[in-house]
Amino acid sequence: MLIHGGGSSGFFDFEETVIRLKDRYQLILLDMQNHGRSEHRAVPETFEQDARDIIAVLDYLAIDKASFLGFSNGATTILKLASLFPDRVNKLIAASGNTKREGLLDGFFDSMSASTIEVMPPYLKENF
Repeated sequence: MLIHGGGSSGFFDFEETVIRLKDRYQLILLDMQNHGRSEHRAVPETFEQDARDIIAVLDYLAIDKASFLGFSNGATTILKLASLFPDRVNKLIAASGNTKREGLLDGFFDSMSASTIEVMPPYLKENF
């Protein structure tokens, strides 16, 4: 399973990965809650909720165990998933995730709280 970063979508973050791996692996690309082509819903967006959504997809597809590649927020999500559901994880690749707010650049969350859809770059608007 390929899990995208915040404000993005599965195919946007992983287009090249899909092109290179589609003939070697069964790939599952998700657009997480309120991103890409997913439904927008009023459930709070948390890494735990995203992890539970991923498990729900695995359950729906009758997949007991999977390998995961997560980028940015997707990496943080799969780390949460692995901590909550270790028996569902075969392999885990977490790229550019974080586990503590202190590990991010100073002012990162200040700039995020001031962001609106109107000031997002066009590619993020499209994927969000």
